[in-house]
Amino acid sequence: MIAEAARYAPSPCCDRLGAVAYNDQIRRNVEFLEQRARDEAKNEIDRAQTLDQKAAGLIAVSIVLVAAGVAFAGRVQELHAGTGARTFWAVLVVLTLVLLLVSLVLAADSLRPKPFRTVLDPKEFDRWPRPSYLNLDPTFVRGEQMRGSIKAVHGARSKNKTKSTRLTIAFGFFAAAIVSIVILASAVSIRLAEAHKASELRRDPPAAQREPARAPTGTGRAAIPGAGTG
Repeated sequence: MIAEAARYAPSPCCDRLGAVAYNDQIRRNVEFLEQRARDEAKNEIDRAQTLDQKAAGLIAVSIVLVAAGVAFAGRVQELHAGTGARTFWAVLVVLTLVLLLVSLVLAADSLRPKPFRTVLDPKEFDRWPRPSYLNLDPTFVRGEQMRGSIKAVHGARSKNKTKSTRLTIAFGFFAAAIVSIVILASAVSIRLAEAHKASELRRDPPAAQREPARAPTGTGRAAIPGAGTG
């Protein structure tokens, strides 16, 4: 409906007082559609702000996780584990950092497209204070404002689509990074738990291993005193 609204506005060439006679139907339609175009432009601006807030949150969380990953990477070699386990953990850390950095870059890139509430040629603003423009019919002025809002809606929707696409991809990489973090945390927890259990067994071996084996007391019947060999 907004795309069709421009046909209710007069052509820019009719920039003379009394050049166009507007009937009541045109005046009501232009007034209604101009407000609708403003509302649609505002909705797109609100959507852009919501997307920017999501991107900012993703950037903040990604920065925290990257810092934590770098700190953990510096301590991998200090963990009590075999070479294979430490190598596996290091690979997971690098993979997680790469995923987080890609997510961070995409989220930051989604902040760049900035939609505008109204799109008007700067020359239009120079015309506003002139008496010739102030004497124009209000319907003509609303028509110009409507055209500006319609352009703003088209531009904002295109930019918001770009924002949404980049942010969706960024959240995909972030989700993959979270999966990698879960795998890493599980692997480290299991390995450290096994190492702790083995250490406890070395310090306090089971009772069966601590007690030495006793010599057998013998079997069979005891000898009868005084019995001859006869």
